[in-house]
Amino acid sequence: MTTPAERHAPDPGLAVGADRAAGADEIEADIERTREQLVNTVDSLSQRLDVKAQAQRRMQSLGTPRVATIAGAALAAVLVTAGAVLVWRRRRR
Repeated sequence: MTTPAERHAPDPGLAVGADRAAGADEIEADIERTREQLVNTVDSLSQRLDVKAQAQRRMQSLGTPRVATIAGAALAAVLVTAGAVLVWRRRRR
C-alpha cells in the first residue's frame, strides 16, 4: 500500500532541465504525427463517401469507346437501314 507522500512524489522518469525540453519535443513530434494520421484518415473517409467522384473514376477506368467500335456500329446501322429499305420496296411491288 502507498502512503500519501508517495502518491504525490514526482515521477522519477522526468528530470529537470534538458530532459524536460527533450520530453516536450517528443510530445510535440507525437502530436504532429497524430495530426498527419488524422488528416490522412479524414481524406480517406471523404473519398469513400464521395459517390459522385467514385462514379466518375469508374467511368474513366472503363475508358472511352474506340473509334473502330463506333465505326462498326455506324456501318451496322447503315446496313440494317439499307436492308429494311430493300425489303420495303419488294413488298410494295
